[in-house]
Amino acid sequence: MKILGIDPGSIHLGWGVIDYAGKKPVYVASGCFLPGKYEFNRRLFFIHQEVKERIDEFQPDIVAVEDSFYGENVKTAIKLGQVRGVILLAAYEKNCKVIEIPARKIKQSVTGQGGASKHQVAYMVGQILKLQINCPEDETDALACAISASRI
Repeated sequence: MKILGIDPGSIHLGWGVIDYAGKKPVYVASGCFLPGKYEFNRRLFFIHQEVKERIDEFQPDIVAVEDSFYGENVKTAIKLGQVRGVILLAAYEKNCKVIEIPARKIKQSVTGQGGASKHQVAYMVGQILKLQINCPEDETDALACAISASRI
């Protein structure tokens, strides 16, 4: 089973692919989309296209997306919802199964604590996947999402 995990963002969007060989997750690839400082609608289009390209490239069985969180900034929450919308659209256009996972559940699945820090999540992702590289937080968050999806 191959899973594409996505940590949504309009400035930095992390993605990570894991594959399961037996019961153990194996790192395949990860990266970060940088839509740039363009107008917001153009960033949404860029994200939509990039997600479709990753799906074409890696042919995941599941696309796992971090679910929205409710912050104090309504404008940011709306923009994040739009980003998530184009990600979900791309996944459904490619006939992928989609799983949406709350951030707290992802953290708990990977670290055992729903309130874990980004540093703790990154450390545990490295341990679980036996990574010899140091990935940026957006990538480790996406890989954590993929790992969590496999445990649902």
